[in-house]
Amino acid sequence: MDVYIGHHKERTPLLEIPRFDVIKDVVIADRLHLIDLGVTKKLLKGWMSGKMGNCTKWSHDTCLEINALLDNLRFPSEIHRKPRSVELLPRWKGTELSNFLHYSSVVVLKGRISDSEYNHFMLYFCAITLFSSVVYKAHWPEAAQLLDKFVVEFSTVYGIEYTSSNIHNLHHIYEDVNRFGPLHTISSYPFESKLGRIKKSLRHGYKSLEQCVNRLAEQSRRQKIAIPVPTTPLLKIKGDKVQLRLDNSFTLREGHRDEWFLTKNEIIVKFSSAAQVGPLLSIFGKYFTCITESYSYYNSPFMKNIYEAKMSNLSTTNRVFQIAEVKCKMVAIKTDIPDSFLFIPLLHTLIR
Repeated sequence: MDVYIGHHKERTPLLEIPRFDVIKDVVIADRLHLIDLGVTKKLLKGWMSGKMGNCTKWSHDTCLEINALLDNLRFPSEIHRKPRSVELLPRWKGTELSNFLHYSSVVVLKGRISDSEYNHFMLYFCAITLFSSVVYKAHWPEAAQLLDKFVVEFSTVYGIEYTSSNIHNLHHIYEDVNRFGPLHTISSYPFESKLGRIKKSLRHGYKSLEQCVNRLAEQSRRQKIAIPVPTTPLLKIKGDKVQLRLDNSFTLREGHRDEWFLTKNEIIVKFSSAAQVGPLLSIFGKYFTCITESYSYYNSPFMKNIYEAKMSNLSTTNRVFQIAEVKCKMVAIKTDIPDSFLFIPLLHTLIR
C-alpha cells in the first residue's frame, strides 16, 4: 500500500485483517454498478441522445422500431423483467439492462448503430457473456483480451473524453472472476434486493432506523415454517398441459417462452411433452434440421451456443430426448429476417 503515495493518505485498519489483501480482495467487478447500471446504460444513453462522440442520435422512428422489438420479446418465465421502452431508459432497473445486454442487444442494435459501434459493442457482449457462467471458464482468458480490446478502442470509437472510470475498470474483471467466480456470484444484486425489502417494511418516514430495527427483530421472532423444496426433475400434468421442471430455475412447457432447449449435441429442440418411460423421464420434441452460427450478426468464435434457425426447418415429427442430453434452456428472439430466430442460452441454466 505504501507505494501508492499519491492518494494513500493514512494507514487503514483493514490492513490488519489476517489473510485479507486490501487490493485483490476488494471486488471491482460488481455486475450491478459497473456493468449494468454502468457501462451498458452509458452506451444506451449515448446512442439514444447522440451525445457520445460521433454517434448518431436515434431518430423518433428508430426509437419506435426498438420499442416494437422490445415489446414483442417473449422471454422465458425465469426472466421476471424485460426492458421497457427506451424513453424510460433513465428508470430501467439493473435487471432490465442485464437482460437487454444478454438477450436483446444482438438483434435490437443491429442496423441501428453504426457497424463500427456494433462490432465494438460485440466485444463487450461476448466478454461479459463468457464471464457470466462458470461453464465458459476455459474461455475467460480470451474474454479478458476482448474486454481489453473494447477498452482500448473505446477512445477511438467515441473519444478519449468518454472513457470513464467504469470503462477503465473493465480491465479488472478478469482478475476478480478468476479469484472469486463468475459475475453473478460476486454482484451486489442480493444486497440491493434485501435493502429494497427493508425499505418496503417501513411504515412512514419518521425514525426510519428505529423502524428498520423493529421490523428485522419482528421477522427474526416469527416462527419459520420450513417449506419443502420439491425434488427435481419433476413432471407435472394438468389436463393436457405438461410441465417439466429440471431444477428450481429451469422449467420446460409448451408455449413460445418456455419450450426451447439446446442439447449437448448442439440440437435446438422445441418441447412438446414429457413422460415417464420406465425408470427415466423422457422428453418429446421437434428439432431443427438445420441451424447456423450467428454470422448474420457477428462472426466470432466467442459467440458460444448462439445459433440462427428458420421455423421452416423445424421437424414435423417428435423425437425422444433424455434429460441427461439437455445442455441449457434457450431464449428465442425474432430477427428482422423473415421466418428466422436467434437462439441464445439462458445463462443460469447452462450445464457443464
